[in-house]
Amino acid sequence: MFRLPRALTDILSHSGTAAALVARVRSQSALLERVKRELGAPLNLHIVAALMHNKRLILYTDSSAWASRLRFSSRTLLGLLVGKGLEIEKITVRIALPSASTNSRSRTERHLSRDNSLLLEKTAETIDDPGLRQALKRLSRHGR
Repeated sequence: MFRLPRALTDILSHSGTAAALVARVRSQSALLERVKRELGAPLNLHIVAALMHNKRLILYTDSSAWASRLRFSSRTLLGLLVGKGLEIEKITVRIALPSASTNSRSRTERHLSRDNSLLLEKTAETIDDPGLRQALKRLSRHGR
C-alpha cells in the first residue's frame, strides 16, 4: 500500500534520540532568550549561546571585549536569574570563536621573476648533485 511521507517535525518529535536532542536545543534557546531579556542592550546583542551544566551557567559571547563586559555584569545577572527561579551557583563567560572556513583564505598566485629564474639557472650549473641540479633547472624554467 502507498504510504505518505511524514513531516520532518513529526519524525524529530517522535524519535527517541532526536526528540531528546530537539528538547535540549529548545531548552537552551529558551535559556538564551531569558538571559538576553535580563541583560538588556547592548550586552544581549553579543550573547551567542547559553548552556546549563551542573548548576553553572555558561555564556558564550562573540568577542573578548564583550566577554569582559559580561564578566563585570555577571554578579548582577546571577542575582536576577536566581531571583527568577533558576538554580545557578556560578556564571562562566567564554568566547565563541567563529568557525574557520576553508574557502575564506584566498591564495595569491606567485610568479617567479625573470631575474630569479636566471639566478636559479646559474646556481644549478654550479651544483655537483645531478638530482638537485635538474630540479633547480626545472624550477628556473617557471620564470621565463
